[in-house]
Amino acid sequence: LRPDYELTINLVSQTTITELNSVWRKKPSPTDVLSFPYSQTEGEIFLCPAITKQRHDQYGRTHKNFILFLIVHAMHHLAGYDHGPEMEQLEAKARTLFNID
Repeated sequence: LRPDYELTINLVSQTTITELNSVWRKKPSPTDVLSFPYSQTEGEIFLCPAITKQRHDQYGRTHKNFILFLIVHAMHHLAGYDHGPEMEQLEAKARTLFNID
């Protein structure tokens, strides 16, 4: 993200993340992370610790590592990338830069 980017990271309940996911993605189920770009210099990430605690083992990561992994992932969405090989490659570079396995 740009040096002047304003990023807010929110830790929210399972109820809140489910409501956000339902309203904005039309998926009435909880998820671990959501990102909302508001402009080229501002965005917000919502993380649900209750869900990340349930899912981190599925990805072979510690809870802390999984949260960092999700933040990197969400930041790439905020930068305008969609899922795919290019995003995965950029995420891998960022994780290496910040020592996130």
